[in-house]
Amino acid sequence: MDYLFWKAMHSGVRWLAVGAAVVALVLLIVGLVTKGKYGRPHTLTFSVLNGLLGIQLLLGILLIVINRAASGNVIQHLLFNLAGMIVIATGSARAKRATGASQFQTALVRLLIGMVLIFVGVSRVNGWA
Repeated sequence: MDYLFWKAMHSGVRWLAVGAAVVALVLLIVGLVTKGKYGRPHTLTFSVLNGLLGIQLLLGILLIVINRAASGNVIQHLLFNLAGMIVIATGSARAKRATGASQFQTALVRLLIGMVLIFVGVSRVNGWA
């Protein structure tokens, strides 16, 4: 399989991850506003999001290896996205250990910071096209 196939896979999984991030964002905002209980839908959504981000990371590394090119922008893309992944993963892990509204606040703040880092990372290469 060639570079274009893996690039298309990387692009497709990106949109799945964006969708999972939006679902997580909505669930967290609704939970915070309604003073709901942090539970299975939240942890499941973060599991899906973290899994998709992990797949993205592996596909991105594969693209770098296949293309044999790691320009400054590509390295910045990788590092910003990796930082965003870590922030999101630690946010969901910390939210599980927190109690009450702080569960939603912890997860929401970390998700937003992670999404901003990933947005900056994507903008370092071809953007969102």
